Parts: sequence; C-alpha cells; structure tokens
Amino acid sequence: MRRRRMELGFSCALGAVFLWSIVASLSWDYRVALFPCVIGVLYLLLILVQIFRIISPKKRALPMNTTEAKNSVTTQEDQEALQSPGGLSMIAWLGGYFLGIVGLGFELTTVIFFVSFMKIFGREKWRVILGCTLVAWLVLRMFFLEFLHVPLPRGWLINFFYGRR
Repeated sequence: MRRRRMELGFSCALGAVFLWSIVASLSWDYRVALFPCVIGVLYLLLILVQIFRIISPKKRALPMNTTEAKNSVTTQEDQEALQSPGGLSMIAWLGGYFLGIVGLGFELTTVIFFVSFMKIFGREKWRVILGCTLVAWLVLRMFFLEFLHVPLPRGWLINFFYGRR
C-alpha cells in the first residue's frame, strides 16, 4: 500500500512538472514552444494512464492447488514486474543509448535501440518491429528535419569515416 501511495505521489509530482512546462512554454515563440508542448502533452497522457493504473483495483489470480499457490505469481502487478526490465537494466539501456548517440549519431542509434528493445523486452515479431521502427524513424526525421529544420547530430564514428557535413 505504501508503494502505491509513493508511486501515485511521484506520478502526480511529475505530472505537475510537465503541466508547468507546458504552461510556461505557451508564452514563448511558436518554434521554441513546440518541443516542450508536444513532449509535455504526450507525457501528461502517459502519466494519466499511470495514475489510472495505480488507482484501479488489482485483479488477483486464483491458483489451482496449494503447491501452485506457493510457486505462482498471484497478482497482475507481480506478473508485470517479472516481465518488465528492472531499474539497473534500464539505466544500462539508457547509458548504452547515450553512448550510441555519441558514437553513431542520434538517428542510427534510435533505430538500433528501437529494434533491439522491442525484440528483447517486447518479444514482438519481426514484421511488427520493422513496421514500428520505420514509422518511428519517419516521424523522427520529419519532425526534426522537415518541420523544425534541426539537423540530427552525427556520431564520432560516422564523422570519422564519412567526414563532417
């Protein structure tokens, strides 16, 4: 129960920070305010989903017999915890993503990260992974290059082998 209250408090605090960033950026120039508004709205939606999941009652699974009861995972929350990556694992993934951005560049690292994360943790089929990756890459490219006119940084290795732009 204490953990749920802490999660709820953290989610509400994070929601307040993103709401503040949206409100603060509304007085800025259109191009400058676009990024915090888009990211803030998306994160607010995710935070609202998280708050709903915290507040909603958990469904308990009923084991078949007593030996299964000792060895089984009894709640949906426990089942999700077994399937989701742990905190240290996520820190390692983010560290690898950062190093990839520095070495290979933002665009290539995002594609590699997206594919590997969906395959390892999502356990998706290749058709779904490649389709989602293509859509994410196109949205990323269109948003930064075509809409915002912000060049995506190339990594040190790409600059070393292909030279600077």
